[in-house]
Amino acid sequence: MTVTVNNSISEQEATALLSELAQVESLDALVLSGHNRRTPRMALGLDAVPTTQRQKVDRHLFADWRARKQSVVDHLKALPKRGEVLHAITGGDYNGTDIIPAIMDMAGARKAVECYITTLGFSDNNVRLLGSMVEGGQIDKLAIVASYYFARASKAIYQTAERELVPRGVRLMHCRCHAKTILLKLDTGHHYVIETSANLRSCVCAEALTLTEDAALYRFYRRFIEHLFTQQGATA
Repeated sequence: MTVTVNNSISEQEATALLSELAQVESLDALVLSGHNRRTPRMALGLDAVPTTQRQKVDRHLFADWRARKQSVVDHLKALPKRGEVLHAITGGDYNGTDIIPAIMDMAGARKAVECYITTLGFSDNNVRLLGSMVEGGQIDKLAIVASYYFARASKAIYQTAERELVPRGVRLMHCRCHAKTILLKLDTGHHYVIETSANLRSCVCAEALTLTEDAALYRFYRRFIEHLFTQQGATA
């Protein structure tokens, strides 16, 4: 279900909101005209119960993939094992959806049982690839959270996603979220988590990412994303 917020706020309310969110990065990505009259903390999901979990990492892997004109898929030669974290710097060719089938192939998976994505924005190519993967049975359940800013600034692309993905059972929504993550629960039992500075689409910029195979980390981000859907009134 796609969530659209239609309420507006006054200049005074907008000023108060900006004051409370002064410590939040990228305020330029927060479009205030659609504020839903809840508190700023609620709008950002900050009213959730705080949780802390400590987990040992056995090994950190480091990779700088900027040197050669190759895609991330070409650079990714092996997936991190459980207890390992891959830290990588990428060039401007990073395309978030390209890494999804690459991870599945390298893990020997037939499909992703679940796939969660949070991103500021995406492209028509991202929509087409994800749509074909859902249609072809490579992704069973897909949920995408984009930013409210993107849904307004790139309305045509967002509407393409509504037309192409939602009828296929994809959960799509937008809210004040600036997180960029990809979660993959594979039919092999692996749980991969990508944390990245990059949007789903290529922005022709240097980016950073981490890739981890960890069920607990997967559940942590999954709870966060489900909380966003719940807070915005969306249902599967």
